Amino acid sequence: MGDKNTRLVVVSHDSRQLPKEWRFRDEVTARLTRQKIPLLRNYPIVPIPLRLLRRLADTFGFLTVNRRDQFLEETFGTGGRVCFQIARLALKECKIREGEKVVTIAGEKSGVNTSLLLQIESSRPVRISLLEIIVNSKLKR
Repeated sequence: MGDKNTRLVVVSHDSRQLPKEWRFRDEVTARLTRQKIPLLRNYPIVPIPLRLLRRLADTFGFLTVNRRDQFLEETFGTGGRVCFQIARLALKECKIREGEKVVTIAGEKSGVNTSLLLQIESSRPVRISLLEIIVNSKLKR
């Protein structure tokens, strides 16, 4: 990486319930390890299969995310919500600190669709500010 002040932290969303072809490939993980790039594996704990949970939520109209995440999802789409989750996880794992600006990149199984510039305002309680929408293909123009 060219800029010595730039750090890369990769956060995966390797739910154990995802099909193997959607997870990080072993060669990607090995390459990150060789280059000493931190890889945070996010294993969300979901007591029932995600597909069933989503089907129940759609059928009966209950929320599968908290109010904050629901607001982020409605405002920025799934990729935007995940960008904020990435920042929270990296903060929790001490890969980023209060006052830092971070670029987060997220998407869906079809690929990347959102990138946000965020600033970590505080860690207790967690407050993250949106500085810039770099790209978000889910926003209606």
